[in-house]
Amino acid sequence: MIRTRTQWVFMALLVTGLVATLAMAQLPVPPGGSGTVIAVDPQGMATVQVGEKEQKVHLPDAKVGDKVDCKVSNGTWQCTIKPK
Repeated sequence: MIRTRTQWVFMALLVTGLVATLAMAQLPVPPGGSGTVIAVDPQGMATVQVGEKEQKVHLPDAKVGDKVDCKVSNGTWQCTIKPK
């Protein structure tokens, strides 16, 4: 009887650990971070790649290859060019 109960407790802990691991793996990556300018159009809009995400932001002085720091504020991306 004790052996059966021990097996059930062990299995419950094992399943809980597995579910917790899978749940943590599904958390979204926080927006923003360091990225690179991959394109600039004549109107001063730069396409910035941060990780796997690409976002267009207003960076009139940006050049392709510039490193930027980005953050999300009030639902919009704000990026600044890192000094070289």
